[in-house]
Amino acid sequence: LTEVRMGWGLAAAVAALSAGVGGSGWSPETRTTAEMVATAEARARGYYPPTGSAIEPDRLTNVSPEVFARYAREGIPVVVTDAIRDWPMNGWTCDSIKKDFAKWKMRREYDGTPGGQTNTQSIGDDSWSTAKVTNNEDPSTAGPKLAPFYWDVKEGHEKLRERFAELLTLPYFMPKGQPNFDSFLVSPELWFSAPNAGAKAHADEHCESTVTVQLSGVKRWRLGPLPPVNPGNFSLSNSLSDGMVTRKTPPWEAVYEFDLNPGEALFFPPCFIHESTNVGDDCAASITYQWMEPAATTYWRAHMVSMANTREMQECWERWSPMATFTPTEASEKMGKKVIEKTLKIIGKRVDSDGDGTITKDELHKFLRGKLWDNEEVAHQLHDHLQKTPTGRHPLDEMRDYLADAMHAFHDTDGDGVVSVAEASRVTAEWLAVAENAKPVRRFIEDWKEFEESDEMECQYPDQIPTWAHSPDSVPVAPEHTAPCQKATSVYRELLADRGLLQGGRDEL
Repeated sequence: LTEVRMGWGLAAAVAALSAGVGGSGWSPETRTTAEMVATAEARARGYYPPTGSAIEPDRLTNVSPEVFARYAREGIPVVVTDAIRDWPMNGWTCDSIKKDFAKWKMRREYDGTPGGQTNTQSIGDDSWSTAKVTNNEDPSTAGPKLAPFYWDVKEGHEKLRERFAELLTLPYFMPKGQPNFDSFLVSPELWFSAPNAGAKAHADEHCESTVTVQLSGVKRWRLGPLPPVNPGNFSLSNSLSDGMVTRKTPPWEAVYEFDLNPGEALFFPPCFIHESTNVGDDCAASITYQWMEPAATTYWRAHMVSMANTREMQECWERWSPMATFTPTEASEKMGKKVIEKTLKIIGKRVDSDGDGTITKDELHKFLRGKLWDNEEVAHQLHDHLQKTPTGRHPLDEMRDYLADAMHAFHDTDGDGVVSVAEASRVTAEWLAVAENAKPVRRFIEDWKEFEESDEMECQYPDQIPTWAHSPDSVPVAPEHTAPCQKATSVYRELLADRGLLQGGRDEL
């Protein structure tokens, strides 16, 4: 890796994950569920620098696909200074976007409107780029204090989405097949910030990694991983929404802190806490996408306990189960109590088809054409639609390439490029043990989601409810909202109690 400056992240992550894993003589049946969960949880310790380090991520130029893949798999944030050197959007500014997209509308974030915001701000209006509106955040907390504008192109009119599809150019060092093409196509979002405005610290529910491109202006970014979750503990539901982590005691502190300049792109893994503030003198414009390949396999393997115990990551748990267990999610769920035994039998008999004790990508390709993985199951790993890509290959063939590569990397615990049946069995058993241990949490999350979507949910501040659950008798909102929010907070605690999550060490409220 002579062409890049290796910082803490990549080298430390590889070392942490290589320690004490592998071993061809290991038998998964010798460990209890608790032991396997503890082993999985230990992988996350020391994976990133300490909280509050505020270090700069590596900055790469003219990066090769192989080097970028290392960062992507490990989930190490990285800045690529020339990522958009051949993009049609290179050089866009707030003013040029006003002119070219004048008829479209966007919305101001954090403006205090109960229940969310709607797109009411005309992009062609000349005043919004300099407007300074508070984001309703406590001035004593860290982070931006002014509200940014958000343009959800991905949810916009078909003609708008088609225009951005025509502009789509994948970064020169990223795979150009169906997984990335599809992800970029369905995920564009634009952010506009006056000086001192920006996005509050939060973690998104995206299961894919994120890239944000600074089109104009300068933003200061603060990043960090999810708070640690001990085995069996519940990570406070919805505590990762906008600004929540900075209101905690003690407040969240960043692992990474740095400025992103025009033309630079920041890449970071899924469910990573992030915050941005315009530190320049002019309007700052950026565009954000999600991407799938190379998959953050090592990152997911190291943080599987947090994933299983955090509300924002539940969809991701289901999306990643096929990578960990070699079986589609529905197939895994149908295995019932003997899930570990049956899954390990699949690994030993179907995946390692030649019985030599190792699993190759060729074997995975063959396996992904078997009866468990028909075309519908493969397509389901995308956003339920297939698009023609610049490669000219069939989208399902590209998806099988992606799945085979992700499965292989996920189970290659020592990073030697070879996956033994022992490695695969060990990781799969740990994943399934973590899933079993987190069942009360996942069932509570399902219960709460059902209530949120019911007619009984009348509180217009759902993101605040987990915080109010600390003091259920005090709901600090306007009088007309007090009663429905007190009721929702009470239901929240009752559902936690029903699942045994208000007892002993499992209560983080």
